[in-house]
Amino acid sequence: MNRYLLSQIPILRLVLPLSAGILFAKPFGSPTQLQIWTGITILFFCLAFFQFILYKRKYRFRYRWVSGAIVFCFIFSIGAILQIWTDERFKPSYFQKISSDYLHVKIIGQPQLKKNGILFQVNVLNAVRNDSLLPVSGNLLVYLGDTSQVGSLYYGDELLIKSNLAEISPALNPYQFNYKNYMANKQIFHQSYIRKWEMKKLGKNSGNPIIYESMRLRDYCILLYKKYLLNDESVSLASTLVLGYRADLSDDIVQAYQDTGTTHILSVSGLHVGIIFIMLNYLLSFMIKIKYGYILRAALLIIAVWFYAIISGLSPAVNRAAVMLSFIILGLATRRSSNIFNTIAISALLLLLYDPNYLFDVGFQLSYIALSGIIYFQPKFQELYTPSNWFARQTWILITVSVAAQLVTFPLSIYYFHQFPIYFLVSNLVVIPLATMVLYGGVFVLFANPFIWIAEKIGFLLHYIIIFMNYLLATIGNLPGAVSRAIWFSTPQFYLLSFSIILLILFIETRKNKYILQIMACLVVIVGIGVFNSIRNSITQKAVFHSSDKGLIVSVINGNQGVVISKTTIDKKEINFLTANLFNHYGISKPDFIENDTSFNNLFIAENYLQLNNTFIFCLQKNKENIPIAGCDYIFLEKMKIANALELIKKCKSKTLIVDKRYDIEEEKMIEEMLKIKNLKVHFLSKGAFTIEL
Repeated sequence: MNRYLLSQIPILRLVLPLSAGILFAKPFGSPTQLQIWTGITILFFCLAFFQFILYKRKYRFRYRWVSGAIVFCFIFSIGAILQIWTDERFKPSYFQKISSDYLHVKIIGQPQLKKNGILFQVNVLNAVRNDSLLPVSGNLLVYLGDTSQVGSLYYGDELLIKSNLAEISPALNPYQFNYKNYMANKQIFHQSYIRKWEMKKLGKNSGNPIIYESMRLRDYCILLYKKYLLNDESVSLASTLVLGYRADLSDDIVQAYQDTGTTHILSVSGLHVGIIFIMLNYLLSFMIKIKYGYILRAALLIIAVWFYAIISGLSPAVNRAAVMLSFIILGLATRRSSNIFNTIAISALLLLLYDPNYLFDVGFQLSYIALSGIIYFQPKFQELYTPSNWFARQTWILITVSVAAQLVTFPLSIYYFHQFPIYFLVSNLVVIPLATMVLYGGVFVLFANPFIWIAEKIGFLLHYIIIFMNYLLATIGNLPGAVSRAIWFSTPQFYLLSFSIILLILFIETRKNKYILQIMACLVVIVGIGVFNSIRNSITQKAVFHSSDKGLIVSVINGNQGVVISKTTIDKKEINFLTANLFNHYGISKPDFIENDTSFNNLFIAENYLQLNNTFIFCLQKNKENIPIAGCDYIFLEKMKIANALELIKKCKSKTLIVDKRYDIEEEKMIEEMLKIKNLKVHFLSKGAFTIEL
C-alpha cells in the first residue's frame, strides 16, 4: 500500500501483520507450532533490540526497511502465537482429551428453542469420572431433546450432563454452509445430544454478573414490547432492531430484508449504536460551553453507549461497535487533529489481541470494512453534487452513504451470500429513516413505562411504523429483478475485486494513471474467470445424491438447468439449505422441484427408477415392489429394517450401492460386510454426498 497512506495510519502497520499472522497460523496450529512461534518471536525481538542499540542513527534511517521487516515479522509471529494459544484443542486440560462419565458445565449463552429441543452453549468446568472431579476447559454445544425445559434454563445455570460427546459434523453436501468451521471460529468443536433424564441442574446465576443482569434486563424489555405493541410481528422486529434479540423473527421477514439489502438493520451493530450516539451527542451539545465540557460529555456518551450495549445483550457485534465508537468519542474529546482511521485501527487491534478469532467473523469483517468505506468514500461522493434544499441534501447524504457501503462490502457480500439486491438504494432510503424512528421509539417506550398512557400511545405508533416498513420492503423485494441471485465468485475473483478497490483508493490519493490500468487489468481477469466458469457450467452434467436425514434428495445439473428430485415430504426450505449453494455455484438461481413421476429433458422419473441420460438408477424402497432392473448403474438403498435391506442387497446387480444416511453405524457395518461378499462398491451418504458425472 502507498507509503504515505500507511504513515497517516501507523496503527494499521500493526493490524496488518497481526492479522496476517493469525491467518497463517489458523490451518497449521499445533502445540509444537506454539513452541516454534515463541522461539521465532523471541528471535525477532532480540534482532529489533540489537538493531536499535548497535546501529547508529544515520544507518537506522538508511536501512529503515530492515527495521520495518523485523518489526513486521515480530508482530506477525505474535499473531500466530495468539491464534494457536487461544485454540482450546491444544490445551492439555481440554475436556475432550479427558475420559469422563459426566460433565459439570455452565451455560454461557441464551438457550434457543428449536423444533424438537433446546440448543445452548456451555463452558465445561469439570469432568466427572468415578465420582472424582477433574478440572477441565473448553466450550461445548449442547442439544437437549426436550422443549418443555425452555423456561427453566438460563445464562449462568450450572448443570451436570451425560458425557455424550461427538465432533460437530462438517458440511456433507457440496458448497453447503460449513457449520463446523463456523463454530470452530467460536472455539466450539464438539457437541452433545442429551435427554431430559441425562441432565441435572446444580445451581444458577454463576456466570458473569454484568452479562447475567444484561440478559435479565433485555428479557424485561421484551416483555414491555409485548405489553405495548399490538402483534408478534412488531414485537419481534422491535426486539431485534433495538435489543438484538432475533429468536422470534420469522424467516419471511428475514428473507425480505435480505432481498432488499437491508439485513444490517436486523443486527444491532455500528449503525444502531451510531444512531443512539447521534441523538445523545445532540442532546448533550450544550456541555461544550462549560469548563471540561468536552471530557464530561465524552464520559457520559461512553457510559450511554455501553449501557445500550448492556440492554442489547452484550453480543459480539454490539461489543465491537461499542469499542469502536468509544475510541472515536475519546478521539473527538481530545480535540486534536487525529486520523479517524487510526482510531478505528486501534479498536480493531485491541479486539484482535483479546480474541484473534474475531478476524474470521463475517460481522467483524463487514462492520470494519463498511465503516472505513463510508468514512473514506462518502464525503467524496457527496462533493459531486450539492442539492439546494434541506430534504434533497439529507436524501443525497443517505444515497452516498449507501453507495459507499455497498462499494466496499460488495466483494465480501457476493463471496459469502451469492446475491446482490438491485434496489438497495431505494430500500435504504426507505428503511434507514424508518428504522431510526423505530429505534428511537423503541427506546422511548421503555423509558415511558412508568407513564402507561404515554407508553401505549408510543407503542401504538411504533407498531404501525414497523408494519409500514415491513410492507414497503416486502413490496420492493417482490419487484421484478429485485435480487440478482446465483452469483458465485471464486476466491481469486474475490481477492482481485478487493484489490481493485484498494487500487481505486490509491488512484484517488495519488492521481497516478498506472492504478487505473491495474484496475482494468484486474477487471479483465475477473471477467475472464467468469466467462471460463460459465462455459464450464454450460457443459456440466451431474447428479448429486445429498446427505440428508429425510431420505432421497437428488440434484441434477444439466448445463444451465437444475432439477431437484425428492421422494419424501420435506419442506422446500430444508431442501434449499441442502441444495442452494450447489445450484448457485453453477449459476442456476431457480431449479425445478420434482416429486412425482415425470420426464424432463434428458431425465425420466418413475416410482423407484431414475434415468439420467444413459445412466440408470434404481431405488430400493421399503413397502415397495423392489425388482432391480438388470444393468442398473447405481442402486439407492432407502432406510428400512436391516434384515430386509440385507435380503434386497443379495439381489443387487449394479456396480455401486448408495446407502441412505439414516442407517446407524452398526447397520452400515453389516451392509459393508455383505457387499464384500458381493464384491460391489458402496458409498454411505452418512459420510457425505455422492456425485455422478453424467
